[in-house]
Amino acid sequence: MFWSVDRIENGQAVCISDAEQQCVLPLSSLPPETKEGSVLWEEKGVYQIDREEETRRRERIAALLAGVTRKEGKE
Repeated sequence: MFWSVDRIENGQAVCISDAEQQCVLPLSSLPPETKEGSVLWEEKGVYQIDREEETRRRERIAALLAGVTRKEGKE
């Protein structure tokens, strides 16, 4: 299951899953480079950053924003 780091507060990462579940994890239990927007993969209680999934999601968001910008410019 993928988890996206929504925000970091008081040394804890607030994460949202693809199924829109929320969990709060101690930042100390995550890879040191974890930041807001990181996409994590959990396996057997160990979290890793999935850079390929992050890239896919960022590209998809960029394409959606580009589509919205084009629509706004035509109106």
